[in-house]
Amino acid sequence: MRTTQKDGHKSAGHDTAFKPTKDLQRKVKADFEHMSEDNNFKKSHRGPNGDVITAPRNFLTNPPKIGKVGKG
Repeated sequence: MRTTQKDGHKSAGHDTAFKPTKDLQRKVKADFEHMSEDNNFKKSHRGPNGDVITAPRNFLTNPPKIGKVGKG
């Protein structure tokens, strides 16, 4: 079992306590400049006569089942 000896590293022949290696933080230079992903433009939902144009539905689903669900 390991003992809890204070300053045990000095008795082992080491002068100082453990220090992790240097972690150099370098700035990364990108190959190209950043472009935003959002498209900020207004879409006109009016036709040439001023009437509103609607788009088709995105997706269709079935209505939920009525009554008992499962076997039998």
